[in-house]
Amino acid sequence: MKPVFAVQVTNRDDEDLHQTVRAITGAGYEWINFGVVPFEDSVTNVEEFPADRPVIVLGGTLALRLYQENKLPPNWYMFYSYWYWLFDQHSTQLSPLKTYMVNEDPEFYTFDDVRDRVFKHDVFIKPSSDMKAFAGTVVPKGTTLEDHLKTVNHALIKPHEIIMVASPIQLGYEYRVFIVNNKIVDCSQYRSPRGVEHRAVGVDTAVKLSEFFDEVKSYIESTPLTGTYCMDVAETKNGYRIVEFNCFNCCGMYKVDRVLVLSELGTVVEATKWD
Repeated sequence: MKPVFAVQVTNRDDEDLHQTVRAITGAGYEWINFGVVPFEDSVTNVEEFPADRPVIVLGGTLALRLYQENKLPPNWYMFYSYWYWLFDQHSTQLSPLKTYMVNEDPEFYTFDDVRDRVFKHDVFIKPSSDMKAFAGTVVPKGTTLEDHLKTVNHALIKPHEIIMVASPIQLGYEYRVFIVNNKIVDCSQYRSPRGVEHRAVGVDTAVKLSEFFDEVKSYIESTPLTGTYCMDVAETKNGYRIVEFNCFNCCGMYKVDRVLVLSELGTVVEATKWD
């Protein structure tokens, strides 16, 4: 059954959003906008969506949280497992994937356990959960995490939130790889050593990323991770390493061929049997 895309919109005139909806149309699918009301756990414009067709969500972390809490309509679909997998570093520690992660030997604490700790060396710290309260950050030696967080943007952090602590690693270029039905569809650079830098990847890089994916694919498929997801990959002194996995429905697309990516996504959902 042909799906329709649910596209989350905000009050911003966002060119990235315009690119996405043009790509949906170019791929031959319909789209309908929706919004999420903060602090109310409600979705706007739900009445405009069909109830008898699959709806593919393209939204942000607020939409993902509502999906996790079963607060989206039952025919609204995200490529996400409720119980078996989280897209974070902590989930890979008992998996062969551990050796392919950027931070191969991190330590994990609850926020309460690490918030007042003073480190003797610079450390890289980030929440190890899908709903990250803050982005990964380097905490300078002699500083506590709580003091450092006063200088960066962050959401409310729960006392029991799992926090990863690792040695800082020098990264080269970073890429987002879009996998649909266990196959790479396209990829895009999103960062360079100079900072945020969205670029289409060249043929040589695409081949190298494909070879790396072939190397780790069997380990990923041995987990309950759905066959459709995004994988962020970074260049390191040891070759390519995985930064993290991300929910496909909530990923920025950067410079990928959006028509190609969304066409493949729609085809997979269209071939799925729906009640």
